[in-house]
Amino acid sequence: MADIIIDQETCIGCGACVDVCSVTHVYALGEDDQAKVLSPSRCWECGQCVAVCPVDSITHSSFPLDECPVIDRSEDDLEKLIGYLRERRSNRVYKDKQVEREKVTDLVRTTRWAPTGKNLQAISWVAVDDPKTIALLSQKTVEVLVQGAEQLRKASTSKIDPQDQKILLMQAKTFEHLGRRNEKGEEPIFFGAPVVLAAVTPHSHFGRDDAVISGYTMQLAAVQMGLATCQIGYFIAGLEFDPDLGRDILEIPDEREIQMVLTLGYPKHIMRRMVTRDPLPFRWVEN
Repeated sequence: MADIIIDQETCIGCGACVDVCSVTHVYALGEDDQAKVLSPSRCWECGQCVAVCPVDSITHSSFPLDECPVIDRSEDDLEKLIGYLRERRSNRVYKDKQVEREKVTDLVRTTRWAPTGKNLQAISWVAVDDPKTIALLSQKTVEVLVQGAEQLRKASTSKIDPQDQKILLMQAKTFEHLGRRNEKGEEPIFFGAPVVLAAVTPHSHFGRDDAVISGYTMQLAAVQMGLATCQIGYFIAGLEFDPDLGRDILEIPDEREIQMVLTLGYPKHIMRRMVTRDPLPFRWVEN
């Protein structure tokens, strides 16, 4: 249980901690309009209360103030963020250059700031930089997808909507094409990337979402470190046919599951321009 103390001499009774903790009701305003610790056992340890208090009246055992710096905001922060978002690209062409393990470790650490459902913070990352291990993981993925293609073709022969039948056949052809590329000696899954990273979580309703958010955080940070990434959807597709895909190779315990896979490396080509994207459909719901 978290140890939480509110300094009654400095608390100004603004109620901010009560508002941001409205889900778990750890705090309440007393009759004197000062904040009180109501139920510390219900704390999710998200840190919202410490982050929002305008006078630093809250002492929280999980969030020492010397580890929680004041946010320094500037007017151009939004433009910088938009630039980072636009600069990120899915990269499938890498230099034949190993990524320093220290750099990978620093990159993974950036994801600790990514949000997680119920603040579980249950994501772990597994990294592979051994070419033989990556090749084996790629081979297993191709095998699973080629076998999956057979299942898709069989399913397409059943009495289903013609459009659904078309989708199944298209997926089957895609997976079969991966098999042919693999037979030619190509690497159609990880593109010869020097590092493969897998996001792993406990079996959880939030696992996939948490992993994707964590992974995207990593992709944005990678750009600023001179690295490039690509989210590997084929591996996730393989998990649909074989939930244990990669489990033995990556030494994933039974109580956890792979939720997302990324490639990582130094880009062979540097992106010079930020290309445009289609406008997003958007509308207000009017009463």
